[in-house]
Amino acid sequence: MNQMGRARLAIAVAACVCLAGAACGDSESSTDVETNAMTALFSATAHGNGLTDVRAELRIPGDDILDDYVNLNRGDRLIAKRTYPITLEENERILFEHHLFGDSTYGVGFRDHEKDSLIEIVFDRSATDHVSANASSVTLPTPFELDWVEDPVTMNSAPESFSRSSGTPYFVVWDPFGAPDFEPGDALGFRVTGNCIQTFQGVIDWQGGEDSLQLTGVLDDRDPPDDEKNCGLRVEFTLRRAGTVDPAFADGSFVGRQVRILKLQSTP
Repeated sequence: MNQMGRARLAIAVAACVCLAGAACGDSESSTDVETNAMTALFSATAHGNGLTDVRAELRIPGDDILDDYVNLNRGDRLIAKRTYPITLEENERILFEHHLFGDSTYGVGFRDHEKDSLIEIVFDRSATDHVSANASSVTLPTPFELDWVEDPVTMNSAPESFSRSSGTPYFVVWDPFGAPDFEPGDALGFRVTGNCIQTFQGVIDWQGGEDSLQLTGVLDDRDPPDDEKNCGLRVEFTLRRAGTVDPAFADGSFVGRQVRILKLQSTP
C-alpha cells in the first residue's frame, strides 16, 4: 500500500471508531482554559504484574455528547507522585502525552501495586500563571488473585474448559476470598465476555459475605447464529477505591484500581 493509501485508510479507521462511539472530541490548548473550567479524570490501575499505571485526562464539559480534551502546553504539566506505604519512600514522575485520533491523555507507570500506596497528581500551572491544582490523590486497594475452582471450601481446581450449561457448579474465587483486607467503600466488580456469550457483569457484595462467583448455569448464549458455540472467556475482576480531586477543578474523579484477569474456555 502506498503512502496515499495508508493515509486514506487511517482516516477511514478514525471515522469508523468515532461512529462506533469512541471518544473523538475536539481539543483545546490549556493556556486558553482556566482550571475551574476543567473536569479531571484520574486513575491509578495495578494489574498484578508489580506495576501501577497512572492515567489523566483533562476535559471541558460541553453541551454535546463528547467533551473537548485539553492539550497541555507552554509549561502546564501533570506530575504524579507515589508514596510507598511501608517505608514512605517517594517517587515523582511527569506524565507523558498520548494521542489517539486527536484526543490527549497523559500517563506514567510506577513499580508498585501495594495496598494503600498513595498516588497523587499535581497539575502544575506555575509557568503560565494559571491556578494550579495540587491536591488530587487516591490510595490503591488490596491486591488479590483469582482462582477457578470446583468448590470454594476445598479450593480444588476446576477444568479450564467447561460447559456453561453444566449441572456441576464451578466458581471464581478471590484470594483473600473472605476479603479481610478489603476496606469499606471498596467496590468489587466483575465482567465476563466472550464471542459466544452475552456479557455477564455485576458487583460482588463482599461486605455482605459473598465470597465466590458461579459461572455455570448463568451465562447466556449470544443470539443466533452465534449461539451454541465454543469460545474463550475473559473474566475480569476490578476492585475500585474512590479518591479525591482538587477543588480547583470544576469536577472530576480519581479512582484507584486492582484489576485481575482469568482466561477460560467454554462450551455450550
